[in-house]
Amino acid sequence: LGEASEAYELEILSGASVVRTLSATTASALYAASDETLDFGGAQSSFSVRLYQISAAVGRGLPATATLTP
Repeated sequence: LGEASEAYELEILSGASVVRTLSATTASALYAASDETLDFGGAQSSFSVRLYQISAAVGRGLPATATLTP
Protein backbone atom coordinates (compact mmCIF):
# COMPACT_ATOMS: atom_id res chain seq x y z
CA LEU A 1 0.00 0.00 0.00
CA GLY A 2 2.77 2.46 0.87
CA GLU A 3 0.38 4.99 2.45
CA ALA A 4 -0.31 6.05 6.03
CA SER A 5 -3.99 5.19 5.50
CA GLU A 6 -6.20 3.57 2.86
CA ALA A 7 -8.40 5.72 0.65
CA TYR A 8 -10.26 4.80 -2.54
CA GLU A 9 -12.78 6.32 -4.95
CA LEU A 10 -15.07 4.10 -7.00
CA GLU A 11 -16.82 5.65 -9.98
CA ILE A 12 -20.03 3.98 -11.14
CA LEU A 13 -20.43 4.44 -14.90
CA SER A 14 -23.32 4.62 -17.32
CA GLY A 15 -21.54 4.37 -20.64
CA ALA A 16 -18.73 6.93 -20.39
CA SER A 17 -20.59 9.10 -17.84
CA VAL A 18 -19.96 8.93 -14.10
CA VAL A 19 -23.31 8.57 -12.31
CA ARG A 20 -21.98 8.18 -8.77
CA THR A 21 -18.67 8.30 -6.91
CA LEU A 22 -18.24 6.26 -3.73
CA SER A 23 -15.44 6.93 -1.25
CA ALA A 24 -14.00 4.23 1.00
CA THR A 25 -11.31 3.93 3.65
CA THR A 26 -11.13 0.13 3.40
CA ALA A 27 -10.83 -2.23 0.44
CA SER A 28 -14.63 -2.58 0.20
CA ALA A 29 -17.54 -0.33 -0.69
CA LEU A 30 -21.31 -0.76 -0.75
CA TYR A 31 -23.35 0.35 -3.75
CA ALA A 32 -26.87 0.14 -2.37
CA ALA A 33 -29.73 -1.16 -4.54
CA SER A 34 -31.64 2.05 -3.81
CA ASP A 35 -28.72 4.08 -5.22
CA GLU A 36 -28.61 1.84 -8.30
CA THR A 37 -32.30 2.54 -8.87
CA LEU A 38 -31.73 6.30 -8.50
CA ASP A 39 -28.76 6.19 -10.88
CA PHE A 40 -30.17 3.90 -13.58
CA GLY A 41 -33.94 3.78 -13.01
CA GLY A 42 -33.81 0.13 -11.93
CA ALA A 43 -31.57 -2.86 -11.29
CA GLN A 44 -28.89 -3.49 -13.92
CA SER A 45 -27.66 -6.84 -15.19
CA SER A 46 -24.14 -5.33 -15.23
CA PHE A 47 -22.40 -1.97 -14.93
CA SER A 48 -18.89 -0.63 -15.30
CA VAL A 49 -16.69 0.94 -12.63
CA ARG A 50 -13.36 2.73 -12.29
CA LEU A 51 -11.45 2.31 -9.03
CA TYR A 52 -8.76 4.72 -7.86
CA GLN A 53 -6.43 4.46 -4.90
CA ILE A 54 -5.98 7.90 -3.36
CA SER A 55 -2.45 8.86 -2.37
CA ALA A 56 -1.57 11.61 0.09
CA ALA A 57 1.41 12.45 -2.16
CA VAL A 58 -0.11 12.37 -5.66
CA GLY A 59 -3.92 12.20 -5.30
CA ARG A 60 -5.74 9.73 -7.55
CA GLY A 61 -3.64 6.98 -9.02
CA LEU A 62 -4.30 5.28 -12.34
CA PRO A 63 -7.72 3.62 -12.46
CA ALA A 64 -8.52 -0.06 -12.47
CA THR A 65 -11.61 -0.73 -14.60
CA ALA A 66 -14.09 -3.57 -14.47
CA THR A 67 -17.60 -4.57 -15.49
CA LEU A 68 -19.52 -5.96 -12.52
CA THR A 69 -22.45 -8.36 -12.57
CA PRO A 70 -24.45 -8.09 -9.32
